[in-house]
This record gives sequence, structure tokens and C-alpha cells, in this order.
Amino acid sequence: MTKSIYKQCVMAASVLIALSSCGKQTFDVVQSQQDSNAPGSTSIAPKVDILLAVDDTGSTAGLQGELQTSIRSFMTELQAQGWDFRVAVVPLTAPASITAIATSKFDPHWNSQWVAPYPGATMNTVPSVPAYWVPTDQLSVAVPLNSLAGGVEPGLTNVGNVLNLASTKSNFLRDDAILATVILSNGEDAYTYCPPYATNCSPTPTVQSLVDRIKSAKGSALSGTVRLYSVVNTYGYRVTNCRLADDGISNAGARYMQAASSTQGQSYNICTTPLSSVLAGIKTNLTTIQLPFIKNNLLLASRPNEATIRVYKKLSNGSQIEVPKSSNGSPGWTYLGYLNNVPMISAPVAADFRSGYIIQLSDAYKLSGNESASVTFLPYGVQPSN
Repeated sequence: MTKSIYKQCVMAASVLIALSSCGKQTFDVVQSQQDSNAPGSTSIAPKVDILLAVDDTGSTAGLQGELQTSIRSFMTELQAQGWDFRVAVVPLTAPASITAIATSKFDPHWNSQWVAPYPGATMNTVPSVPAYWVPTDQLSVAVPLNSLAGGVEPGLTNVGNVLNLASTKSNFLRDDAILATVILSNGEDAYTYCPPYATNCSPTPTVQSLVDRIKSAKGSALSGTVRLYSVVNTYGYRVTNCRLADDGISNAGARYMQAASSTQGQSYNICTTPLSSVLAGIKTNLTTIQLPFIKNNLLLASRPNEATIRVYKKLSNGSQIEVPKSSNGSPGWTYLGYLNNVPMISAPVAADFRSGYIIQLSDAYKLSGNESASVTFLPYGVQPSN
């Protein structure tokens, strides 16, 4: 008899707080609390699509040689830092399309060297480059000479045209990636001069109109994630001793600099800055515009008494609000029960798949950035004391 009473005491201690010996007693059930980390703490490789527009006007053989070495080191460093990247090269002024795309090892094309970009990812579920894939050590930055340029350099127009091609959007650009366009030139964005009252030519387009076209390739929702970087003569005047100009002559790239500034990008002096340093600066700038993760599912370690669930959201400013239970389609939280293989992260890509008892957040109550959540509940089958 004594042994049976002792066994009952031990079992009760796991779910209640005893206030007296195991006999006549009063108790309260211990309430569970489950914290959910901020989405930003989940390990998901951030995505960036990088387009290099390389001067093809005939004065940049030295630039292309240095860039070839630097870009490969750049991609190696991006991989080491966990970036899911795509890199392509096009000529700056000649009409062209993308014909080669190098990627990080998060792309399934890498086969045995493939790396999962987030928890639970498989090679069958991760999108890969549909066409033109090449390993990083085979991407060439060499572009053919545009013998028809004739001193005209419509670089910004050409970049906008390439980015808005259907083939670029289907093979290169990703909806959940930021876009970085790098322009390398010893000249200036220049168009045929149109005299006043002329009727047979078009006026030079404004820089902003050309930037808007470049940004339009990402659509209105993500246009703010587009960055343009100019690697040009930043002196503001023509120089004759530019180290990356074959004849030393480099014109000021004021319009390219203006374009970079309008997208919150950066400009670098092509005559004095090593391209390895340029790419390092771009890499640092990219970290400030990673797309935020959105978390809409919360995982509970054990089955709850649904009637006792309370969900709290901690905002980025440190304050906390209670999330209401959703009713008749109203925003809030919904208990979904036990589910298998559910993504904790819903955007920019479904990721961090888990199995367990799931609470789903809707609308404004989803977690973003460094927001977090806390859930309190009583175990299933246990009723609160009065």
C-alpha cells in the first residue's frame, strides 16, 4: 500500500506543484511556456543575383584581366559567408543576352558538392538555374569589342534592356533574391547629341528614367532591393593616367555615379581602387539589404489544451502584445494540431521544416526580422484550477 502511494506522488509531481504531503492536498497545474526564435535567427542562405556589365568599347583589356581573378575570389568568399548567389556577365554597350550563369553550391547543379541552403532542403525541392549554368571557375568576364560603338556608350539603357529580357527573368532573376548590377567603365553613359528643335534624333534619357527601367526588372514589390554599383572615373574630369585604361585615358562617369547613388549603391574609382577591394565593398553593402524572413508557424513541444493557449508577440522595439485567437477569419493565431514537415519560415522561401504541434499566425501577427513569440498553455487533458 505504501509503495502504491509513493508511486502516485512521483507521477503527480511531473504536472503539478504539491503544497502538502501525498494525502489530502491542493495543487495548481504548472503552465508550459514555449518560446519561438526570431525568423532572422533561422539559418537560410540569403539570395543575390549579380550582373556584371563590362566595358566593351576597346579600352579595358587590363580591366578584364584583373576582374577575372577578382570575381572568382569574390564568389569563393560569398560562398564562405553563406550567400546563395548567381553571377552573370554581359557587355556594357552592345545588345546581348545572358549566356552563362555561375552559382553558389546551393544550386543543385553542383551535384555531389551541393550544399543545402536551409534546414530540410533537398536537391529536388531547391530551384536551380534552368539554363546556361557554369561552375564558378569557368565563368568568363571577357566581352567582345563593340566596334560599332563609335564613341556612344548607352550603358544604362543596355543594362535595362538585358535585365528585362524574358530569358533573363526566366533563367537568371529570382523573385526572392536581391539584385546587384555592377557597371565597369572607363567612359561615361553617353548618347547621340540632340540639338535644340531637332526632329531626327531622340534626346538623352534622364538617369532616373533609366534607373527606373533597371529596377522594373524586379517588379514594384522588390524594386527597393535593387542596387547599382559603378566602377568608373570618379574624379569628375577626364584623366590620362588611369591604370585600368589601356591608353590611360578615362572620362568621368558622372551619370553612372548618379545612377548608383539613386539606388543607394556605391561608386568606386576605377583608376585607383583594386577590383578586389571594389568587390569586397559591394559584398559588405549587400549585407544591409538582405530580404527579411517571415515566420508564420510556431512549434510546440507537446500537445496543448487548446482552450488555455495564449500567444504573445514581442516587437522589434521590445514591447509585447497578446495575439488574439482567430475567429471567423479574423487575424490572429490558429491551432492546427499535429502536422508533419511544416515550414516554420514562409517567405522569402518556405524553409525550416519541422513536425509537431503547430500554431499558425496570420496577417500582421506573423514574425519578421528580429520579432519573436512566446506561447503559454496547459498540457492536453489538464484543466486549470479555479
